[in-house]
Amino acid sequence: MALDGEKRLIKKLKKGKEEAYKEVLDLYGNRLLKTCYLILKDKDEGEDIVQETFLKVFRQIGAFKGDSSIYTWIYQIAINLCRDRLRKNRDF
Repeated sequence: MALDGEKRLIKKLKKGKEEAYKEVLDLYGNRLLKTCYLILKDKDEGEDIVQETFLKVFRQIGAFKGDSSIYTWIYQIAINLCRDRLRKNRDF
């Protein structure tokens, strides 16, 4: 995504614009699902993590500082949630 387009998207997300949420899901949802599936080896778990990721993104968009691309930030949230899930499953 071009830098100007990403900045516009972030502004819309921070304003709570519904179309921005849909755009983020359309842009990154499938890529995140593939990544989560590769890590967790379970489609349902991967879908759960993607859903949790976007909930966290939408709730915490104000914490996004712009030090990286929005995708990098979202990706890192998903990776951390996958790690947490693996730890939780391992401990049970």
